[in-house]
Amino acid sequence: MRFRSWTAVASSAAIVGLAFAPSIFGAKPDRNISSGVTLTAAPVTAGPPGITDSLAGKPILKVSSSGLAVGKTLTGSVVITNSSNAPLTVTVNQQNLATGPTEKPNLATWAQLTVQDSTANKQIYSGSVAGFYTQPQTVCGIQVTRQSPCPKWNGSESHTFVFSLVIPNPPSGSSVNINTYQGTSLTTDFIWTSGT
Repeated sequence: MRFRSWTAVASSAAIVGLAFAPSIFGAKPDRNISSGVTLTAAPVTAGPPGITDSLAGKPILKVSSSGLAVGKTLTGSVVITNSSNAPLTVTVNQQNLATGPTEKPNLATWAQLTVQDSTANKQIYSGSVAGFYTQPQTVCGIQVTRQSPCPKWNGSESHTFVFSLVIPNPPSGSSVNINTYQGTSLTTDFIWTSGT
């Protein structure tokens, strides 16, 4: 687990880990390279005001190489909770995206990620991993009204976030060779923060 100094507000932690098998792309590997995908959400600071997660750093989604295939959607979830008694503004963003190796295509631009706030019945992101918000985006509370279309989270309010990840097949007629993604990897941090 990594700790990042972003701001003086609290956040929560969860991990997504995936391991790639060279054979998932339907071709033998050109060389033996350690590969995989790691999506990590780490605390920025501790203490009130604060939010917590249901997994306390355990994986949201962890798949062995035998469980990953191109075109197969993988999902996992985490519950984020306002652990204080006061209303809090909760945000999420991405930091520290890294891909490799440098001579390979960028897996973060090909892998597709959807993040759904199932409590609020709202999709907060759909697109490539590389395209996820780098600036904090507010996640609205559930008490939406005409006067407050994006309210703070009430004390003890919890939201379940569902992460869905897929390595898509190239569309028909595409010049993309999916086998070139063998041995590629990406790591990134997803940061939940809270403030009054």
